[in-house]
Amino acid sequence: MGELISDWRAHAASSELAKLVEKLRPSELDAWLDSAVPRLPETVRINPCRTDVDWTVAQIKEMGGVQIQWYTGKGGAFQLPWDRGRDAPNLEFRNHIKNLHDTGRITRQEAASMMPVQALDVKPGHRVLDMCAAPGSKATQIAELLDGQGLVVANEPNPGRANNLVSNSKRSGHLSMVIVREDGRNFPRVAEPGFDRVLVDAPCTGTGTTRKNPDVWSRWKPQNGEHMARLQTAILSRGALLLRPGGRMVYSTCSIDPQENEQVVENVL
Repeated sequence: MGELISDWRAHAASSELAKLVEKLRPSELDAWLDSAVPRLPETVRINPCRTDVDWTVAQIKEMGGVQIQWYTGKGGAFQLPWDRGRDAPNLEFRNHIKNLHDTGRITRQEAASMMPVQALDVKPGHRVLDMCAAPGSKATQIAELLDGQGLVVANEPNPGRANNLVSNSKRSGHLSMVIVREDGRNFPRVAEPGFDRVLVDAPCTGTGTTRKNPDVWSRWKPQNGEHMARLQTAILSRGALLLRPGGRMVYSTCSIDPQENEQVVENVL
């Protein structure tokens, strides 16, 4: 395993993506490689809307789950002692995690993916728009925070991905979620004053996903972010028009490229 990580690190250090990091943060390349090469751990979010939450938490802890301290959602979130995308250490754990997810008691979701909704500060009674919602981990997280009071409009234009969104909605059992298919750049106007919260977790090049998508190391090129930035700016601009005065909008990507992040925000502002 040590040799495998060492080989991946050498491959990563010679990539175009590493050159971007070296340009942006010359003194931080080694520290970034330390974080960007190892595989992600398996992490899960507890569905607090179920009546057997305590039982579910106990099951996760029995499998070695450790609570993620910064996560403030009502049900809590846990890190398990094996890598994401790889099998649990035994068949019993593997089947148990799958069953807990399939029955809506937990959602298998990487920890970083939980952060945008936490920053959104959703309260019961809010009307929330998730503009790029599939496969639905963030939309279901929003629904959990609404606690049956309010509405989340989960939007996904791609029909295949929208099917995944519907499946996750039904699996989790949330009745406060409405699923629509619109191009985010042209999302229809809504009644005044607009949405209380808008989440734009935008399509991106995925340069921040190397721990689960190692092909990014060889696939990414400097020009990739230019096209995505135009799409991201258009979606975010539309989201701003749909937000009520005094509301909150959160923009997030899985990219480290400033073209897709700081530049997009600057353009919209």
